[in-house]
Amino acid sequence: MEKDKTYKPKQNRSSIIRIILSNYDMIGIKELKILYQKQGGVDTFNLESSIDLDSRKVIIKSFKVKAKEIKRYSFSYDTGDNFSEDKNSVTITKVDNILNKEIRKYKITLSLKEKTTDVILAEVEDKLEESEKKVSGIRTNFRNRTSKTERKLLSQEVCKNYSEIARVSTEDIDSLKIYKIKRFLSYRSNLLMYFALINNFLCAPLKNEGITEIWKISKEDAPLSDERLEKITGHVFNTLSKEIENRVNQLQKRISKNNREIEELKISCNYKNNNKRKYNQLELLNKDLDKKISELSGYSSKENLKQDLKKVIEIFSNFRHALMHYDYMYFENLFENKACDNLKNLLDLNFFKYTKLIEEFKIENKTNYLDGEEKLSVLGKTKNIKNLY
Repeated sequence: MEKDKTYKPKQNRSSIIRIILSNYDMIGIKELKILYQKQGGVDTFNLESSIDLDSRKVIIKSFKVKAKEIKRYSFSYDTGDNFSEDKNSVTITKVDNILNKEIRKYKITLSLKEKTTDVILAEVEDKLEESEKKVSGIRTNFRNRTSKTERKLLSQEVCKNYSEIARVSTEDIDSLKIYKIKRFLSYRSNLLMYFALINNFLCAPLKNEGITEIWKISKEDAPLSDERLEKITGHVFNTLSKEIENRVNQLQKRISKNNREIEELKISCNYKNNNKRKYNQLELLNKDLDKKISELSGYSSKENLKQDLKKVIEIFSNFRHALMHYDYMYFENLFENKACDNLKNLLDLNFFKYTKLIEEFKIENKTNYLDGEEKLSVLGKTKNIKNLY
């Protein structure tokens, strides 16, 4: 005998309200986001809040929308722009200026979770009337009109630890800053290995002088002399020129093959008819190949390479200093493209004029097995490569 099946209407997942506490510190919430409809975009607000433990109340001191599409949308609050009173909630109305119509209205309430002193509970309630927001094809009857989330604020100890890494005050530490610091630490760990490989390659011609670190050849007491730069340039040039020569030879062989086909087409009886299209294609292909050969030859200039390497050595010397001394602000500026004018000038390399030719080097990926004897210099210490992996 079949069991009775109870059919429940599915919730309308294409139209669901959510609140997200996206940034916070040890004092209160700094940023929150409202997902009003799944495909309707996110409203982001910056706020200043604090906790009054005597009244066990979360106080909103300021509340502003993070400006997006200012001309298209406008926001208004039930409190106006005045948060002088001890308020823990705000009702926001979003208006489409083109349609001259309210499209969203919701109330945000912040409170302290019961029996806690550092967990903030956030609730959003949809206040727009059902009749005003019905859209064809969307079942609003089953829409959840409220949503809650909570977030534990950062502790003093956590902020202190991260402030020491970033070398900023504890007041500057929030969840977003912690994310960036963690990204920096991960980036640093990965970059150390790449740095060591590049460092060993560039310092290879200077090992006879006892120089195994790039930064040592750019210090004031051991300046990058023309003689040392010539050695490094010659070492890199010999490696690079072999790859360029191999690729140019491959392209020239293709041109020769195309030329033979062109000659055959010229003497063919069907040249004026069916083969004319193929003839034109081969002519265009040869022009493209000639252009590639010309571009490849352009970076075979030893002087261009020398100019680039001088800048690269300075870049990696600065990187090495920031890596070794956990200079978080150096990398934050790098990530956010701030205070990087000197780096921009150094990155004005001749090489970047030919980066599109990287795909021309079809270098075979070979599997190399370590026999346990290979050594690698990592920040001044020689280590067994096999142990590093």
